[in-house]
Amino acid sequence: MQNKFFTNDTIRVESVTLKIKDIKTSLDFYVDKLGFKLISSNNNVYNLGVDNNILVTLVEDTKATAKAPTSGLYHFAILLPNRKYLGQLINHFIKISLPIIGGSDHGVSEALYLNDPDGNGIEIYADREDATWEYDNNEVIMVSDPLDYQSLIQASYQKLWEGLPTGTIIGHVHYHVATLSEAANFFIDVIGFNQTLLYGGSALFLSSDNYHHHLGLNTWAGTSVLSRPSEMVGLVSYKLNTGNKLEELIRRINEHNITILHDENGTYVFDVNNCKVYF
Repeated sequence: MQNKFFTNDTIRVESVTLKIKDIKTSLDFYVDKLGFKLISSNNNVYNLGVDNNILVTLVEDTKATAKAPTSGLYHFAILLPNRKYLGQLINHFIKISLPIIGGSDHGVSEALYLNDPDGNGIEIYADREDATWEYDNNEVIMVSDPLDYQSLIQASYQKLWEGLPTGTIIGHVHYHVATLSEAANFFIDVIGFNQTLLYGGSALFLSSDNYHHHLGLNTWAGTSVLSRPSEMVGLVSYKLNTGNKLEELIRRINEHNITILHDENGTYVFDVNNCKVYF
């Protein structure tokens, strides 16, 4: 997918890495049920995506502890090319009896919510045309209205689900954080996102290139929440797309005296949740 909100130079999360407990169970969910493609695997690391674009990496750790309330991942969001695919996916979920948490009409988009076998949150959504998005004092208006499942089903492609379609990408990622101000200092001042909406004093939405949000932050897990322990299932790291903004990003990282580190997977810094951010 290439549009003005997801160019090669848009700052955004392009892939996430999750620690999971049982790869057989996870592949059944991600590949057989959702329709990701298994692109490659090496030892306990499995790369999933669409076509040859890696979107989700699963790292199996059979000794991993179960998910508990921490900072870090609230959900990662899979953006489909259009709402016809979202309706088709609803039909598919009904056919295979896959439970979902629910759905919402956000005004700017329509979304389904579910959890993977380890409790990692996932949103699957389709955007409405940006010409229909509404604004209030330069902030995008997003709501959480009931999802019109029937409308989506009626508009869907009338064929069997054959997997996530070409053009599917990570649309945004949403995090639990301890404080919005500290998180904003990192993701705005260091990473380079812009604020698009402050929601009720407990959630902040950020973007690049005037999208409704490439990143969400909230304090809904509590302001005393701790970072995810390394042995727990959940978000281990994520990779940013930076394009021609890489030099500016490195300059800001250095200006804020943040240590740049390197490992076998690339160059990274730690974010406010003690999670690796590769760039």
